Amino acid sequence: FADNTIQGTFHGGNEGEGIEVNGQANVACYNTISHVADGASIYTDASDCDFYGNDIIHCGDDGLELDYSGPNARVWGNRLSYTGPNGISFQTYIGGPAYVLRNVVLNTAARDGEQLKLHPLAPGGTPYANPSGVLVAHNTFVSPWNALYLSTSGEVHDVRMVNNLFVGPAQPA
Repeated sequence: FADNTIQGTFHGGNEGEGIEVNGQANVACYNTISHVADGASIYTDASDCDFYGNDIIHCGDDGLELDYSGPNARVWGNRLSYTGPNGISFQTYIGGPAYVLRNVVLNTAARDGEQLKLHPLAPGGTPYANPSGVLVAHNTFVSPWNALYLSTSGEVHDVRMVNNLFVGPAQPA
């Protein structure tokens, strides 16, 4: 999927997906996606997928969602602006590696929104209970609320964050 403009109709709700891929070896690049629930989703056992160079604006839920996806999800060079409440979601990522490289996440919309949502599933969810196998490197995260906010007490395994820039207010929320 390349060079598309996808514009939803939501006005503050969680309606529709910008791009959702399932299966193997999907690529979404250089798209402009706005006013949908999730901007782009690598979903349900998808593997070997690339999302890069996309501009994702004003989403009601997640800018990029890697929930339930499988190995080799690669997300780089995207710009996510005014997504909310979350920038990039891994609830739950089921078996890395996932690569999140050189993205810019600006202004997650909710006070309790997370730039990186690394959550396990609720009790009774799939057996893949805890996110694992994620590399987050060379990204920029800017939030009016907190430089970095992680709101789960669940376990996260084999997640490495290196050389990222987290920018928040002088007085965090």
